[in-house]
Amino acid sequence: MSVDTKINLTDLEGFLNASTGLDPITLDESMMDTDFDDLGVDSLALVELVDRMQEAYHLSIDDDTAQDLRTPRMMLDYVNARLENWEL
Repeated sequence: MSVDTKINLTDLEGFLNASTGLDPITLDESMMDTDFDDLGVDSLALVELVDRMQEAYHLSIDDDTAQDLRTPRMMLDYVNARLENWEL
């Protein structure tokens, strides 16, 4: 049985804003393929983002994979695929 949870853009925005400690980032569909660097999210904030998502969704995301998730779309697609295939 898979987990019936799906992360959306609003969820990701909340995780990002909790992770950056900067001015709030507002994400919309036009930013889905924008690199996190271009959104003002530095590498430390990305580590914090991944940590928060791992904790919230009980996932393990290895460092190499985390470094490859460079855009909101990549992050959402990866986390949702993991959640879809996560066994209880």
